[in-house]
Amino acid sequence: MAVDTSQSTFGVAKKSAGVSVNDIAALILAPLASLKLTVVLLVMAVFVTLIATLQQASMDMWAVKTMHYNNWIVPIDFQWIFVEKWFPDLQNVPGKFYIPSGKALIVAMLSNLTAAHLLRFKLQAKGI
Repeated sequence: MAVDTSQSTFGVAKKSAGVSVNDIAALILAPLASLKLTVVLLVMAVFVTLIATLQQASMDMWAVKTMHYNNWIVPIDFQWIFVEKWFPDLQNVPGKFYIPSGKALIVAMLSNLTAAHLLRFKLQAKGI
C-alpha cells in the first residue's frame, strides 16, 4: 500500500522544503513590524516632545525646531530639564545625554508602519 506524503495527518498540504522570497522578506520585516517597537517609538516621541517643550523655556522656538529636525541625534543638557521657574535652586546641573531627534523618530515610525502593512495586509483582486 502506497503512503501519500504530500498531506499531513489533518489533510493540510505540507510546505515544500524550499524557502520562498516571501518567507525571507517576512523574516527580515518581522522585527521591524513589531507592535512592541511601535509602542517604544510612541513613548519616545512623547518624551522628545516634552524635552523640546522644556527647551523652549530657555531657547527660541525656531532654534529648538532646527535642533530636533536637522540632526539624527540631539544632545540634551541636564540643565534643560530643570526649568528655572520650577527648580530655582538647580540651575548649574552639569552633563548631558543623547536622544533621537524628531526626524529619526519619524523615519523609524514610517519604517515600522510600512513593514507592518507589508506583512499583515494582503493584496486581493476582485473581478467586476
